[in-house]
Amino acid sequence: MNSTPRALMLFAFLISVAASVSAQDIDWTRIYGGPIEDRAVTIEAVPGGGYYLLGNVRTDDGFLHMRLYRLNADGDSLWAVTLGHVASDLAVTADGGCVVLGQAGDVPGSMHILLVEIAANGHVVDSVGVYAPLDEWAHDIERTLDGGFVLCGERVYPEGVDIWVVRLDEDYNTLWEYRGGGDWVDGAVAVKPLLDGGVVLGGYQGLHDDTAMPYIVRLDEQGEEVWSRMYMCDSVYVRTFTVAANGDLVLGGIYSRGPYYPFKHPWMLRCASNGDSLWTGTYDYDIAGFDRLYPLSDGSIFAYGHQGEYLYASSLAIQVGLDGTNLWAHNQKIDGYLTWGAACDVSSMQVDSSFVACGTFGYWDIHPDSMDMFVMKMQHNDYQLTGPRVRVLPEPVPFAYAYLVTDTVGVDIFVGEF
Repeated sequence: MNSTPRALMLFAFLISVAASVSAQDIDWTRIYGGPIEDRAVTIEAVPGGGYYLLGNVRTDDGFLHMRLYRLNADGDSLWAVTLGHVASDLAVTADGGCVVLGQAGDVPGSMHILLVEIAANGHVVDSVGVYAPLDEWAHDIERTLDGGFVLCGERVYPEGVDIWVVRLDEDYNTLWEYRGGGDWVDGAVAVKPLLDGGVVLGGYQGLHDDTAMPYIVRLDEQGEEVWSRMYMCDSVYVRTFTVAANGDLVLGGIYSRGPYYPFKHPWMLRCASNGDSLWTGTYDYDIAGFDRLYPLSDGSIFAYGHQGEYLYASSLAIQVGLDGTNLWAHNQKIDGYLTWGAACDVSSMQVDSSFVACGTFGYWDIHPDSMDMFVMKMQHNDYQLTGPRVRVLPEPVPFAYAYLVTDTVGVDIFVGEF
């Protein structure tokens, strides 16, 4: 393999980031990768400090495999483990380990979900498969208050592709499953556990004219549907979902007004806790979209995404107020070496009002063997975390997202009546 493109891109990446440190308040940047292709999937903060960085790497056998890095607070790799199959997400466990959500099988009719439990020292503790008669895909895994997990994605049925949610206990036994959506192709992008034991999920419902509309479903603790809502928003691509600190439900993604890239903009839909639409908005950044939404304690949303592709790519961070106002924006240009998966995820907001983002850079269409993962720690100086570590809500609210964090992570833990 010719290593010249990789070496030049690494050099340009580091120079471009270093040149903008003072202007963009970047604390540090790290690059991770092997000799072929490396793509970042997600990054999560670990109680006690540091992060888990999850990605997929192409090895000498030509296939993509999961790779999990354990990073310290400065982004240095403490250990890494490579596993079979393809990674989708991870959930940090109470003991400092994690459970990796993966996809096994590459032949139609054999696609199923794989859960791999990793100890805090990087040793594989357990591996469990979740099987279906036909194919299934999962995109999100979250811990629940009782120590179990909830997954969401899609499952193939004889009648079509539907939203699929499965609730597992701490030993990975199935407690209940949910199938929902319409009579076409439907899917879920993220699920959030609630303090009452239920869950809420965001995704899309396909229509017969080959369009897909934003879709939110509320389930109770037994997996029974409480309500579901489809929102008529033409030309949107749902990529992410979260629950705001006040219980509002927020979807994000891409709004596309036409077949050409300049007409793609970041898009967000905010609803009340009962599913009633509050507002929908787009933001004036061309060839851009939201990839991850993170709730801040004042009810606003921290949206991380991407702008541009190939020679004009950059990561994009926006704080969106309760009324949809763009409170501030942070655009980090990296000399065109970001690829389409550039701004794939962002970790929890830290106590020093910074955040850590991961992504992939490299010329995917020209030199796929030169793609690497990157992680950047960036300051968020316009938003300061204030108030006590644990905030008691003054009044009961319908429900709130159960933040499973320790006091090392700067978000509120909700207590009281819900």
